[in-house]
Amino acid sequence: MNKTISELLEKLEKNEEKYGGSIFNDNEKANDEEIGYFNNWCKELFKKGFLEYIEFIKIINGFNNNGLYIYSINKKCDYSIYESNETWWDANDELKEYIFWGDSDISLYCKNVKNENYYILDKGSGSAMEEYKTFDEIMIEALKIAL
Repeated sequence: MNKTISELLEKLEKNEEKYGGSIFNDNEKANDEEIGYFNNWCKELFKKGFLEYIEFIKIINGFNNNGLYIYSINKKCDYSIYESNETWWDANDELKEYIFWGDSDISLYCKNVKNENYYILDKGSGSAMEEYKTFDEIMIEALKIAL
């Protein structure tokens, strides 16, 4: 995993520890069964996997911190990637070209499955606010927001 992402997760964890919590409490690393299901789900919908996200969820399988939700691939989780994507796709057909992996108060974090770029979309309109070439770049921006 990218060093900066690891450092940001450590900072988030230290902040939570000050209040007796942990970002890792209910967010165990994804297991092989969950990863297999997620990978098949992606390939069925988009004909591609989402390896960058899988690498991240091997460390922490989603979390909610300071208004940032990173979706879990655990189907029983309150903020599962499956239910969240269904919600966004049902809201707007144009959003079906994205796989959403997180959100905050005003933003949606996603990957465009056609051009392979990553976007921060305005939560209200679905308009692109920022574009990134790599998952690491957009994840760093998302984690900074949680700090």
